[in-house]
Amino acid sequence: MKYVELERHLQSAFEGFSPVYVIGGADAYLRQSACAMFKGLVSPEYADFNLSIISHGQGMSSVVDALSLYPVFDDVKVVVVPDVPDKISDQDKNLILSYVKEPNPQAILVLVGDTKSVTDFAKEGKLTYIDCGKLDENAIAMEVDKLLSVPPKKTIEKSALRALVEKTLGDMSRIVSEVTKLRSYSGDVITCQDVELMVAPDLEFAIYELTGAVSEKQAEKALEILDVFFKQGVRGHTLITMLYNQYRKMLHAELHKTDDAEALASMLEISSKVLYHVRRVSKNYTQMRLKQAVDYLHGLQYSILSGKRLEHTAVHDAVLTLLNI
Repeated sequence: MKYVELERHLQSAFEGFSPVYVIGGADAYLRQSACAMFKGLVSPEYADFNLSIISHGQGMSSVVDALSLYPVFDDVKVVVVPDVPDKISDQDKNLILSYVKEPNPQAILVLVGDTKSVTDFAKEGKLTYIDCGKLDENAIAMEVDKLLSVPPKKTIEKSALRALVEKTLGDMSRIVSEVTKLRSYSGDVITCQDVELMVAPDLEFAIYELTGAVSEKQAEKALEILDVFFKQGVRGHTLITMLYNQYRKMLHAELHKTDDAEALASMLEISSKVLYHVRRVSKNYTQMRLKQAVDYLHGLQYSILSGKRLEHTAVHDAVLTLLNI
């Protein structure tokens, strides 16, 4: 089930809910929004009884115990596990799958995570999967309209929305933040000029998107992101340097993948938030492949600085080479 279908599904209670929903996908804002919809099924007056937020670290047995309880003065009990890990143990899988065989008809389990293991588990257990991957422009337009419909109501030009999507690369977390800012400083209609003036391109986020697309061998997506960089006036040498720095961080992340996250973030001089994205992409590589990428990009930097390579063509060659490393 796509994220955009979830609200209608939850409003159609007569169709019946699934005992277990798995919320996954790369967009953190959409995952949080989907989770909030499930929480909204519980009457706020009795949420202390009927809404349970249980960390995975507390054990899935605690989750199953909470699901066995009937709701108090309400029709439904919702149990949320907001931090499903990268790898789901066989023991946890079996607990959930055993519960699904005889679920509490008045309880809903919501598992939240953004890793491939979450997606695979949903398919394996025939659970209802909520795909919170990036929205297309039409779906983003609907979400933005909802945000702008809150009084004082405003609208946004199509060209402005397109520019907003391009500058944020369709990330809803950034879009929500930027729309909030645009509402405050724009007139009744948000124009393309407003977006150009007030929405700064997020190069750091874009480089995560680029390396992520390359690591997953998504050539078309990688070239689309590269085109966004060029439209924003980013020089070829700057891009090569950004790619080199990113792959160097990814190599260190893999070499020290068992290290404490805070210590590793401090060593790399990045925030824990940035480290999360670095590790997320680095998992798609072996240490040897990352070393090859770092050495290649370092050599390409030298070739550009020494005048042996032109910046623009070097960047395209870099992306195509990285896709094949």
